[in-house]
Amino acid sequence: MATIDLGKIRFNWQGAYNNSTAYVINDVVSSGGNSYICKLASTGNAVSNGTYWDLMSQAGTNGTNGTDVGTVITTQGDVLYRDGSGLQKLGAGTSGQVLTTGGSGANVSWTTPSGGSWSKRSTNGSGSFSGTTLDLTGFTKTTRIHFSDLTPSANGQVFCARAFLAGSLISTSIHRSSYLSVNGSSVLVGTDTSQDKWRLNGGHSMSGSTSQAYQELTIQNPQRTTTVKTIMNALTFIAQDGESYPTVVSHGWMAGSVPSVSNALTGLRFYMHGGGNFVCDWVVTELNQ
Repeated sequence: MATIDLGKIRFNWQGAYNNSTAYVINDVVSSGGNSYICKLASTGNAVSNGTYWDLMSQAGTNGTNGTDVGTVITTQGDVLYRDGSGLQKLGAGTSGQVLTTGGSGANVSWTTPSGGSWSKRSTNGSGSFSGTTLDLTGFTKTTRIHFSDLTPSANGQVFCARAFLAGSLISTSIHRSSYLSVNGSSVLVGTDTSQDKWRLNGGHSMSGSTSQAYQELTIQNPQRTTTVKTIMNALTFIAQDGESYPTVVSHGWMAGSVPSVSNALTGLRFYMHGGGNFVCDWVVTELNQ
């Protein structure tokens, strides 16, 4: 019976190919990242010679030709996309920009939204508040402020605001407003002139723990210094007499009989007239202009 040497039935790893080494059948070498197996005894015949060698395994991509994600995007905020030839990096845009597609066959890009869309501010953007005053500042664009679950600490209080002009809080009598409030079939129309505050709920005081007011203010072009600044204010709340009042209040400000136009409206301080506390949830958004 024939004798079989099992020790010969295996691959023999020989490391990197050496032109001066004598190789026999089943020797395996590496070259250029690939592996080759000897199929005919050979010395000095390169692995590219198919008479003596067969390709056993082929190297994959080593990450230097733009197909390795880790070498394409390297910085926080990078976006990975494919152009006509391979993977590409789009570096982070600036704050407030949005990712835009150019359609089929085009690359993506960062763009600044055109007018008409609203975005949450990165500073003073949202939160909940409980205290005596709430300062929202840094107005640069047309701004909306939304209040919900607004509750004063006691009956008879009026929700108010004072203006920050060019960064300084104004407590003198330059605030001016007019209001229209509807309660059932009755309509209350009023005007506050030369006041040290804006009464945001018109001519009504609020009930304490039973109040659940919702309010929205829109500040138009607060940085404008050629015309008087205006605020549109709309809210619904429970008044001290227990009635619900949908109210629309428009605000401007006056310096005596002359509109104050030379300073930007940079912020508002909200508080309850009479020094009481209040609780609310709030969010600030800006118009992308």
